Amino acid sequence: MKSRELYIAYSVRRDQDLWQDLCTGDRNALDYIYYSQVPALLAYGRHLTPDSTLVDDCVQDLFVDLWIKRDRLGAVRTIRFYLMKALKHRIVRELQNQKKRRSLTESEGAFEDLIDPNPFFPTGQYQPTSAVMECLNKLSPLQKEIVYLKYFNGLTFDEIGDILELDKKQLYNALSKAMHNLRGMLKLAVFIALLVY
Repeated sequence: MKSRELYIAYSVRRDQDLWQDLCTGDRNALDYIYYSQVPALLAYGRHLTPDSTLVDDCVQDLFVDLWIKRDRLGAVRTIRFYLMKALKHRIVRELQNQKKRRSLTESEGAFEDLIDPNPFFPTGQYQPTSAVMECLNKLSPLQKEIVYLKYFNGLTFDEIGDILELDKKQLYNALSKAMHNLRGMLKLAVFIALLVY
């Protein structure tokens, strides 16, 4: 099936139904999940580690494993959450195996690198302006990751906490600080813009 036809045919399906199709051996469901999720997974993986070859390999291996183990997969609520969590665990394991372990919260990736670059499968999510991107890049790596997962991927607090291994209190505190910092930076940016004009 051509990618555009595939997108049209499967885009109206709920995540649970797509996942069930994958689990029962529907290769088109796997293709749709792959094409619709890989850009966001690659962006997220490259935020976690600068080793783009490792990220590419982990994403490919993740989908190979999905297909091989399809009849043993459990139910999922949201596909993107499941894949992001699985990818993060795979990358951490690979970094440990390669003795390149480093703290994922020390990532220096720019926020714009996280935005889904694939216009063919738009997520319908907010696309920030350059001023907002500047402010987002000034957040701590953990705050950037939480904002990205919450507002650019629509994950729930429970899902984000599960991926980042944070309890709700830690997650709420980090997000609250991020929003406080963003508001302060944006107010300053608006004030400076008004002075310039």
